[in-house]
Amino acid sequence: MNHNRGDGVRGCELGFTDYSMTIYSCKEVSARFGHISALDPAISSTVGSVSGAFVDEYSAGGETYRICRKEVAIEVSNGQVIGTAGGSPGQLALDFGVYDTRVTHTFANSARFGDENSSYLHAVSCIPYFGGTNQSWLTSVAGSSVSGPHRTIAPAGGTVEQDVPGTAQGT
Repeated sequence: MNHNRGDGVRGCELGFTDYSMTIYSCKEVSARFGHISALDPAISSTVGSVSGAFVDEYSAGGETYRICRKEVAIEVSNGQVIGTAGGSPGQLALDFGVYDTRVTHTFANSARFGDENSSYLHAVSCIPYFGGTNQSWLTSVAGSSVSGPHRTIAPAGGTVEQDVPGTAQGT
């Protein structure tokens, strides 16, 4: 679990805290949630304090972010609330990604994504990992936006690896 604190020009007192969480459904498949503004109270009490867990710092958009990491093993159940997003001023996003280490993409320049353990090399659409009505609903809204309809070309979740060597197509 990562705990991010935005400091930068706003200062520590005016910064915000958000969390990221990785959930494993099995050894090979994980889902990563980012910009969780508040953890569910039961999870928060299990995690406890993350003070003193500083591991990295970076700057983006005029802000400096400190990343603290704390490894915890918490069992979560299907449908259990893990937290909420969008509760911090200026933080209206929720990042979500699914990764399957049984899938490895071969990009035109794989070195761009780090070593062979880079999660992006194993990124997949979440749709096939859901079942029943959840999968049907996700398929029906995949690619939807305020400016257009859902994706109509298979696969519904799109593809990750679209590189064509020697062209501008791809990542």
